[in-house]
Amino acid sequence: MSDDKINLMQLMSKRMDYLAERHKVISQNVANADTPNYRARDLRQQNFTQALKDANNRQPLAMTQPNHLAPVSPQTKFAVDKDKKPYETSLDKNSVVLEEQMMKMSQNQSDYTLNAELYNRYTSMAKMALSRGGQ
Repeated sequence: MSDDKINLMQLMSKRMDYLAERHKVISQNVANADTPNYRARDLRQQNFTQALKDANNRQPLAMTQPNHLAPVSPQTKFAVDKDKKPYETSLDKNSVVLEEQMMKMSQNQSDYTLNAELYNRYTSMAKMALSRGGQ
């Protein structure tokens, strides 16, 4: 597939944005662990298949003048869900379980590190291909 069909870098960048936003939500859960009636929240899981379809169906934006800035796609917000069935609820009806939040944060950090490493490797591979292409 050509680069204009699927922009892998853009998909990886959106994934990193999602993981950064999820980190904020999990951090808010931990910060509100003692707040009465607080319900733990999390972001909805991303659907990679749908993101791939959206990337393939998106019409590229065109520059009408050569001195115009390159078009930028709008930022999307991620949907936040409250836990529907918390494992535990304290007497003050707080549904934050710190052990569960720490596990989510650890998994989120691992996913972010993996995504960042893939992003760096893909960039290095592209740089290498471009530098050898001129020889």
